[in-house]
Amino acid sequence: GTTQQVTAKTGVATVGGVVVPNPVELTPYRTFAEAEQPTSQFIFRFREGMKAGLFEADGGAWKNKAIQNVANYLNEQLADEVKNEKVTIIA
Repeated sequence: GTTQQVTAKTGVATVGGVVVPNPVELTPYRTFAEAEQPTSQFIFRFREGMKAGLFEADGGAWKNKAIQNVANYLNEQLADEVKNEKVTIIA
C-alpha cells in the first residue's frame, strides 16, 4: 500500500517526520452498545493545512457482521421467548 508521512512533534521541541499507519483496525460503536462491535479497517488521509480524514476501508463489510452480532445478542437475551415462539428474530 501507499504510506503517508506527516510532520509532527516527536518530543518537547523536536519536529520530525512520522509515518502514518495504514490501514488501522478500529472498533467504533456503530450499533447497539450491548452487542459485540465489529472491528474493521480504516485509512487515514492527510493534506496540507491540518486537514485529515478517516475513511472506511472494508467496503461496508462491518454492516453484515454487526447484523449477525445483534441477532446473536437478541437470540441469547430472548432465548425463552424465541423458544416459545413469542418472538421471531429475522436477520
